[in-house]
Amino acid sequence: MQRKSLYLLLSILLVTFLACEKEEVLVPNQIIYNVSEMSLCGATYNFSLKTPQKDVVWRFNDGSSISGASVKKNISTDGQITVTAKIGTQLISSVIQIKLSDPIPLNINYTSNTLIAPTILDFRSSSFAKGNNSWFLNNVKIDEPKTITFNKSGFYSLYVQDNSCSQTKDSENIVILDNPVSNYVGLSYKGFRIYCGKELVESLYFLQAYLNLKSDIDNMETYLKKDVFEKMSKSPTVIDSRPDIGEGAAFHPSYTFTKNKGSLFKESTVEFTSIKYIVEDRKTNGGVPMVFIHEMAHAYHFLHMSKAFENDYINETYKSAMKKGLYSGQYPATNRMEY
Repeated sequence: MQRKSLYLLLSILLVTFLACEKEEVLVPNQIIYNVSEMSLCGATYNFSLKTPQKDVVWRFNDGSSISGASVKKNISTDGQITVTAKIGTQLISSVIQIKLSDPIPLNINYTSNTLIAPTILDFRSSSFAKGNNSWFLNNVKIDEPKTITFNKSGFYSLYVQDNSCSQTKDSENIVILDNPVSNYVGLSYKGFRIYCGKELVESLYFLQAYLNLKSDIDNMETYLKKDVFEKMSKSPTVIDSRPDIGEGAAFHPSYTFTKNKGSLFKESTVEFTSIKYIVEDRKTNGGVPMVFIHEMAHAYHFLHMSKAFENDYINETYKSAMKKGLYSGQYPATNRMEY
């Protein structure tokens, strides 16, 4: 009788031990997750738990919580997310690094033999995003492009939008030029003519230089009186490659002065002596936006004010400022033109 009782007790203990051991195996020790979708509208992460238990509560560091053995969580910003799963009284946690800026699912690119109008740009080598997208050229909706014909010079912007959240997935700025004038190619924008040496079109700085000048013209239109803006636009802007005189910008008030400087334009011009200067100087000290407006102010002073550089109002204003010690030792104090 005692032996049977002992066997029964051992059996109960063995079953209990096996049950506890099996329960220990089922208790999860990690959180498994995978990315199911990635876009600028936010990333959806599928968090799943390796256990048959259903009574699970997930808590996130944004304060939200979800119940269930498998859940989905929408993430829309970079950073860290801490996930905690509660099963009964047991808590397990995992810290996940989220970075949405890397996997943008689109890259617009194009090929063309020339950027001089009329021209056809070939987009057939592009990697297009799948899904509910819309394409726009200068804010006008178009079909997904294979090729685009540009009959006129100008600035163009091509971008694709994710319709589920109206976010831009990718964009490409395109500059189309006029037919060459002498050794220069260029375009007109809001009345301003911007030319560069033909050899500079292949420069790594070409696109950004033109976009920077476009931005400056937009700003001048915003802040200047209409008649001043229109008169400033009459002087062409020329981008040359002049390593002999260094990087910089200048206003050339006459054909003789311009010719001596090496430019082929037979009229007053604003000249940048380096295409790199237009891009790099802006990065280092923000100088070029003010430089462009500064040189255009010289053009306005010389061409559109009475007596040109001998204008009475400018001369008297300059003399008054110097008597007051304004801009002492600074560039505006150099002379009446720079003032």
